[in-house]
Amino acid sequence: MSATEVLRRVPLFNDLGEADLARFAEVAREREYPKNSVILFEDDPGDALYIVSSGQVKVVLIGEDGREVILSVLSDGDFFGEMALIDDEPRSASARARSDSRVFPIDEARFQSLVRDTPFFALQMMKTLARRLRNMDARIGAPSKVKKKT
Repeated sequence: MSATEVLRRVPLFNDLGEADLARFAEVAREREYPKNSVILFEDDPGDALYIVSSGQVKVVLIGEDGREVILSVLSDGDFFGEMALIDDEPRSASARARSDSRVFPIDEARFQSLVRDTPFFALQMMKTLARRLRNMDARIGAPSKVKKKT
């Protein structure tokens, strides 16, 4: 599958014009990761956003006792690695191939230019981050909103 076809499957890129999409597709080089291999490590500097082309990728934290806590499992069309590109902090979690997987990295400079030059993309990124935060809240048992009586 071509980079353009992969990007078209990612909601973040759905409404990009052909010229913008082509800018990113032309530099995206698919990388293959065998099952259980590390794609990126927690605390590494952020250098790219990764789009899953095929397979499954798990985003994990490793506890002090060596146990793995799975934060999410991603598949075709999902993406990861954006947080470190947004806040210039190290990676907050590791990513491992749960099965033989293929990903398309988009380097930091291209990601930053897309956010800066394409307001729709920036808004879609914020919506995705908010959705992920809400899902994480639900997973850890955040209480429902309580209406205050006045």
